[in-house]
Amino acid sequence: MGQYIFCSTVDVYTKPAAVYPVTEAAEKMPSEEFPYAYNKARCEEVLFAAHERNDLVVTCIRPGHTYGEGGNNLLHALCKGNYHVDRLRKEKPIIVHGNGTSFWPTCHRDDVAVAFVGAIGNEKAAGRGYHVAGEEWITWKGYHQGIAEAVGAGIPEFVYIPTEILVRMAPTEAELTRVNFHYNNLFDNTAAREDLGFRVTIPWVEGVRRTINWLEENGKLENSDDFPVYDRIIDAWRRMTGILTAQDIG
Repeated sequence: MGQYIFCSTVDVYTKPAAVYPVTEAAEKMPSEEFPYAYNKARCEEVLFAAHERNDLVVTCIRPGHTYGEGGNNLLHALCKGNYHVDRLRKEKPIIVHGNGTSFWPTCHRDDVAVAFVGAIGNEKAAGRGYHVAGEEWITWKGYHQGIAEAVGAGIPEFVYIPTEILVRMAPTEAELTRVNFHYNNLFDNTAAREDLGFRVTIPWVEGVRRTINWLEENGKLENSDDFPVYDRIIDAWRRMTGILTAQDIG
């Protein structure tokens, strides 16, 4: 019987989770407002049903945020593009949703790949799902500090904007922040370590440096000056909050 190894996602779980770190036994009811996660969960249901019918052997690998050379996959609160890397290098202000303390599980592609290879022909992996997520458990503030360190910049100047306000200011760009980034994302990788040989070996800053080098070598690193809407959002937020005083609340 053939084996089907499905690339799922840690986003198949209900957000926010009842308990952290999330284990593979946690509830899987992602919101339909997050189609990527919702559809991945439905795919898992179909595949595991086929496994139960003995149609094929199924293993689901659930990566967290995977990044690395070969992709444009460094994230920020407005989601699209990598121009925030250039902003950090030029020491421009950086938008962070909320207060920057929600956790994000990023993992380099080379480490994630080990889990997929470890699942091939592995009897322990039959009919199971596995987390393959980062283990540094960095906050979004730490995420951007790591990028700044990788490009040799100073400590970033953060502009903290509540998620619900940011979504009103940039509904399309901040949609992924609304449905995903502002939640804590912490996952237990014990099963993948024990069964698949998964290990996190590439630290965030090192992996970011490698990724940025690849983007630069391939002409894919964006110029932040080409995205003026970012500064317009910051200016609007500062104007709005700058007029508030203690007298406004009596």
